[in-house]
Formats: sequence, structure tokens, C-alpha cells
Amino acid sequence: MARTALATLALKKNNYAVQAGDLALAFAALDQANGNSFTATGREVLVFQNTDAAPHTVTIDSVADAIGRTDSSLTNYSIPANGFIAIQVAQLAGWVQSGTLTINVDSSSALVKIAVIQTN
Repeated sequence: MARTALATLALKKNNYAVQAGDLALAFAALDQANGNSFTATGREVLVFQNTDAAPHTVTIDSVADAIGRTDSSLTNYSIPANGFIAIQVAQLAGWVQSGTLTINVDSSSALVKIAVIQTN
């Protein structure tokens, strides 16, 4: 099955008149069955929200970098009950899928939500 694509929210700059709702974050439920992916530019911040009273995990899938290394530090990373975690995705090597600019994200529960925020 194809992974479910995640929308990216571009951050608003503080040099214009902010309108109502401009600063709201839209969290999307992660697709536990198929996994998710997003197109990376190196300016993304991933914010995960666990909406459950029990801890759950997320995985950002690592791939081999130019010298064959992978990184398992973001495999089954625990999010505390009713908690949040965030990570900046600035380095793409070792994370983007071969031949694409997509990064894959998986979750142990559909109760985990994500906001993909792109900085300017």
C-alpha cells in the first residue's frame, strides 16, 4: 500500500498583519496501517502529539547515507502519555528515500498526531 502523504504548513513571518487563525497548527492523525511520508526541503520541524493516556512510539525511517550508515535513534521513539515531541529535519542525508525527497514516518498508534511545519 502507498503511504499517506502529509501536508506541510508554512510558518507565517512576523512582518505582516497576522489574521485570525494564521498561527493555528493543524495536526493530522498518523496512518498506522500504511505509514506516512512528506516531501522534505531541510526546513521542516515535526511536532508529534500523543492524544492517548498511554505512551506510544514513532519512527522516522532512516536509510543508508553516502557511506552506508543508518541511524536508529529515531526508531520507536517514545512519546509520553498526553505528551508532545518535536524534531527539526535539517539534515536530509540518511533520511530521504532513494531517488526522492520524501521522508517516511510510522507510528505505533493512530492516536498519535503530527504537524509538519516548514520554516522560512
